Amino acid sequence: MHVLVLAGQSNMVGRDATPFAYDENPNILNFTNGRAGSPLNQIEIATDPLRHDKDGVTYGTNAGRPFAETLLPTLPEGDKILLVNRAWGGTDISEWRKGHGPKGYSPDSGYNLPVNPYMTTINDTKAALEAVKAAGKDVSLDGILWIQGESDVDHLTCPTMYAAAVVDVLTNMRQDLGDPDLKIVIGAFYQNYGGEAGQLILATLPKIAQKLGAGLASSVGAEVLADGVHMTTQSHQRLGERMAQEYLKLK
Repeated sequence: MHVLVLAGQSNMVGRDATPFAYDENPNILNFTNGRAGSPLNQIEIATDPLRHDKDGVTYGTNAGRPFAETLLPTLPEGDKILLVNRAWGGTDISEWRKGHGPKGYSPDSGYNLPVNPYMTTINDTKAALEAVKAAGKDVSLDGILWIQGESDVDHLTCPTMYAAAVVDVLTNMRQDLGDPDLKIVIGAFYQNYGGEAGQLILATLPKIAQKLGAGLASSVGAEVLADGVHMTTQSHQRLGERMAQEYLKLK
């Protein structure tokens, strides 16, 4: 079982309810998250939505299943992929800092995150690994997939400070998951989001990837929903495939 962590904000959660063309694949699994009526920390066949992060929102697709569909044929026959999606919409990078948080959301946001996103991600990933072991299966933690930054565009975060904070978060995540060389692939958010501020944050992503020795997948050509920020199902498919291609280049 190859475990992959999905983290970041709403474009890693998914907001387009249009389904992928993929059939359910018994070799691509999801570690459930216990929101919006779903069970908590249960291994089941991956179907969209993988993640519920907020009440009252239309949930949809993200890059997780396209990534897994692209990666699976490169693995030994009979191997499986387990996705652990612990992304939260609206989280800026400060809320992902280890030991920080939650900073708190606006009263009308509907999130009201009761725990630190970072520690929830670490603890639930460890729970996923233990669940696989308890089932008598071999398990390997194989990587982190990360899409985040729109909230920092909105807050006009200093690009240099943003880059340093992302490197800090993902470095700590590697260490706390017990693998300082754990593979990381960063997916870019929508290329036309946030005007000049968005371009400044996007311009930091290659530097972040280089610092971490991570892969970086472009979102060039992506389309978004009417809200102007959340990528469409077709765009998530392309981004997930690109992230898998970047992952396969990592040593």
